[in-house]
Amino acid sequence: VTGEITTNNGDGTYNVKINNASNAYKNVETRHPGAIFSIREIVDIGYEYGNKESPKILGSSGKVPQEPKQVEVDYSGGCAGGGLQTKTVTIHVGVASGSVGVNDTNYGICHDSVDGSDCEGRGLSTTIISLGQQEDGGTYAISKAYIYFDTSDIPDKATIIDAILSIAIADNYSINFNIVIQDGQPTYPHNPLIYSDYNHIRYSNNGGQIAAVAAEGPPIYSNIPLTVNGRNWINKGEMTKFCLRSSKDIASTIPSVGENNSVLIDKETYP
Repeated sequence: VTGEITTNNGDGTYNVKINNASNAYKNVETRHPGAIFSIREIVDIGYEYGNKESPKILGSSGKVPQEPKQVEVDYSGGCAGGGLQTKTVTIHVGVASGSVGVNDTNYGICHDSVDGSDCEGRGLSTTIISLGQQEDGGTYAISKAYIYFDTSDIPDKATIIDAILSIAIADNYSINFNIVIQDGQPTYPHNPLIYSDYNHIRYSNNGGQIAAVAAEGPPIYSNIPLTVNGRNWINKGEMTKFCLRSSKDIASTIPSVGENNSVLIDKETYP
């Protein structure tokens, strides 16, 4: 199983929160003495002799750490003293977030594929978040990103008056396109992610967009303000799932020879 480092106890042990667990394991030792981990790092957890009362950190899992989604929530009524109350919260993506990509010498097949099985190649990753499209040596490649947020702590009666999706662009190859938020809920994307989540007909509308920025050196953080559509897609009291696509993918714009309009979203924690 995997967990998230929540506390460095300073004595070689860490507190680790297992996904969906109510409480964190405290004072968890590392399998390798002297191993160092960062707060919010996703790690693999093992149990000594199968005993869940004796967890150990085996090492970094390499899975997607968490990027924030800031949501400003208006809590009205039912509060001591009454009146309008507002609260700003930060919600991070879950480790299920990732991407699905396909490639083929025929752009139409590549673009319209249901799950990539009819293409020359396909890939699914929950360690890399990428999106965009490119042409390389006569082969076209398209990838879509999928991000998951646990928004169960937002009260059902809350009014979301503002929401921002913050992403870190780690690398890109062109800035001639927009990153667009689309919706396929409640079914798509699946959790966990599967190949058929690639099917573009499952996603529609525009929940917010931003022009891709040039990423040179450290990751560049970009804020995408959610539109009214995007805010309405946030599931209060449940899981929220978004699809991120290139505007050129949405428009079915065939890449020119050697064109690479794609980005990688950094896996590090938002500062």
